[in-house]
Amino acid sequence: MRMGFDAKRAFLNATGLGNYSRSLIGNLARFFPEEEYHLFTPRTGNPPLFSDARMPVHLPGNWPGALWRSFGVASAARKAGIKLYHGLSHELPLGLRRAGIRQVVTMHDVIFRRYPGLYPLADRLIYDAKWRYACQQADVVVAVSEATRQDLLNYYPVTPEKIQVIYQCCDDIFRLPPDPPAEKKVLARHQIPVEYLLYVGSLTERKNLLLLFQALQLLPEKDRLPVVVAGKGKAYGEKVQHWLRVQGMEKWALFRPDIPFADLPALYRHAQICVYPSHYEGFGIPVLEALTCGVPVITSATSSLPEAGGPGAAYISPGKPEELARHIHLILSDSLLREKMISQGKIHAERFAPEPLTRQLMNLYRSLL
Repeated sequence: MRMGFDAKRAFLNATGLGNYSRSLIGNLARFFPEEEYHLFTPRTGNPPLFSDARMPVHLPGNWPGALWRSFGVASAARKAGIKLYHGLSHELPLGLRRAGIRQVVTMHDVIFRRYPGLYPLADRLIYDAKWRYACQQADVVVAVSEATRQDLLNYYPVTPEKIQVIYQCCDDIFRLPPDPPAEKKVLARHQIPVEYLLYVGSLTERKNLLLLFQALQLLPEKDRLPVVVAGKGKAYGEKVQHWLRVQGMEKWALFRPDIPFADLPALYRHAQICVYPSHYEGFGIPVLEALTCGVPVITSATSSLPEAGGPGAAYISPGKPEELARHIHLILSDSLLREKMISQGKIHAERFAPEPLTRQLMNLYRSLL
């Protein structure tokens, strides 16, 4: 079976949608090596993952990259003999139906509809047009969570039967057995203390990092731990740092914006708690990464986060720092509770093992062909 994939983010995005794309393509090649996977991208960068001969790369040639992704991919896919094309992040090129190619699109979220104030009007109009077209044209829409499925039904004229929920898995790097000596070197290299709370994710208003420091401020100083912040974000990051300076809380924040992806498992495994107080997520992959690494998680009881966190995570309202402070204190002071959360979290994380999720996706492809 010859399939095509929108691989722009797989090649060019270091986090988020790039991780989803790389994981999906890599797992398909790993568990179904008999199939052929064609990757369509405006440029490649240099990722070693895609050096396999079963994964030929298609580039725009003389086309401008952005125009080719919208108007040129269908013709290139038809010439390559592609039978099914999967848009991995909200969009599909024009003309696939005329070319006789079946279409699948993954929809991760509709954040710009839920929180329009976070996006310029022009961006919202472009996103809405792309999302709407993809939902209309796709033979099947893959939603990464039940929450995203419900949002799609609320905002777009798509029938429930057209949407399938297929969860994403986290990278295999988080499932590897611990390597204590190597992890000790990672922590030393990044100047990570022995005990700390961990936040992993971009620094944006929606992800709500400030709530964590507001909660920490409510705890007696003897009950606080420093927060390691593994993520980037200029405007909101500056807002958080300004608040820390004004409140005299700077010493409790350890910003580490350049943690390599390969070092994240060590940071997760040695954290006392991973805190992810986001207002809204299409899935919330840091929650799953933390559970897989055996870390207690506190996250928000909103959107898809209870799906990612399962029964072992602790849940808060993302607008109530006192709730977060109470959960932090409970987990740090009750070792039995902490061990129970770790155990339940690992069990829940097995629901997102790569092989069954990849098999679910392949069954979808084969049903369409």
